[in-house]
Amino acid sequence: MSNDPIQQNELPMSVVFYKIEDLRPNPKNPRVHKPDQIERIAKSMIEFGWTAPVLVGADNELVAGHGRLEAAKLIWGRGVSFNGSVVREIRNVPRGTVPAILLEDLTPVQIRALLIADNRLAELSTWDNPLLFEFLNDLATENFDLKIIGFDDFKVPGDEEGETEKDFGNRSFVYAVKVECEDETQQRELSARLEAEGYKCQLLIL
Repeated sequence: MSNDPIQQNELPMSVVFYKIEDLRPNPKNPRVHKPDQIERIAKSMIEFGWTAPVLVGADNELVAGHGRLEAAKLIWGRGVSFNGSVVREIRNVPRGTVPAILLEDLTPVQIRALLIADNRLAELSTWDNPLLFEFLNDLATENFDLKIIGFDDFKVPGDEEGETEKDFGNRSFVYAVKVECEDETQQRELSARLEAEGYKCQLLIL
């Protein structure tokens, strides 16, 4: 059995390149990408290249890849600070072009469902903490910047504040939602309603 990849013309879809100005973000995309996350995606793309094509539906409208598209605009615009210099290129794609897969065989309903599934299904997975600890420790030992992959607070074992595998495995993760209220009255009313439903609330003024 051959280990060679399947030839492109044997596949029902292939990667094509769009000019960045020809792609339209979906105005109804419910997934929000904050500036800090866009910056992180951009640094990941600089480190690894553009490894995942965006998905495009009818009329060049994005189905998946809004964060990557915004990160590319950031890189090709003002640039991104990376390893002491400002980078304005993504090494494996021509400047101003976006690798994409055109979804020609999906119905409008399937397109809308995929917009949600692309994000939601990944959220349903969990980490194997011992294996994750091993990966992060190995990368840190090789002086890889863990901030690029979203683990800012990992402390290398042996450092003054380093954590053991047991410490890491016993971490208690808190999943929170920030809701902006119009005033203190609305804040307290919302907190009381959520607490009545069994949620733990902490009132903050930011």
